[in-house]
Amino acid sequence: MYRAIVHQDSVSSIKTMRFQLRTVPEFVNIKKNCTHSMKLLVVDDHLLFREGLRHILLRLDQTVDIHECGTVQEAVAVANHISEFDLVLLDMQLPGLQGLEGLLALKGAFPTSPITLISGVADQRAIAEGIRCGAQGFVSKSGSAEDMLNGLRKVINGEHHIPPEISNSQGDGIRLPFGSQAAQCSQIANLAVAPAR
Repeated sequence: MYRAIVHQDSVSSIKTMRFQLRTVPEFVNIKKNCTHSMKLLVVDDHLLFREGLRHILLRLDQTVDIHECGTVQEAVAVANHISEFDLVLLDMQLPGLQGLEGLLALKGAFPTSPITLISGVADQRAIAEGIRCGAQGFVSKSGSAEDMLNGLRKVINGEHHIPPEISNSQGDGIRLPFGSQAAQCSQIANLAVAPAR
């Protein structure tokens, strides 16, 4: 169904995988620049989950370049070689930098790349903080593959995505970022990866 080409980057613990599909599902509807293949960055410390996620991400596009990292620090190092991704998937619970700190570091390293938070725990407060500070959306590890794909397509197309069951679960749900609050988080993100003086 597909063939995979594995590349070893100069950072030894980071693998780049290029998948090529022979056919594309008809339901795929993504606006993208046709002159380059879609580039995705997956930041998650569970190898088994990443391996399963690859098969789901193959359904996004005919040709997908998937870069994988186990920590935020490894992902930030990728910025030395690649400055932009069509989508970054960030696990909210990682060793080392995690949660909001990890998000801010990735926003500083890849300021033009949309970031989607992923987690098996739907912590509404943490998700809301992430959305306000620059994440484009959230997808649950416990949801279906189709729900995940629908959410990722929205993010790749420039929209925000929060599953209805999360946004409506408590009170008024999660509100999207606006005004000075989002700008403040952007400034913090720049400081998070600023070189030491």
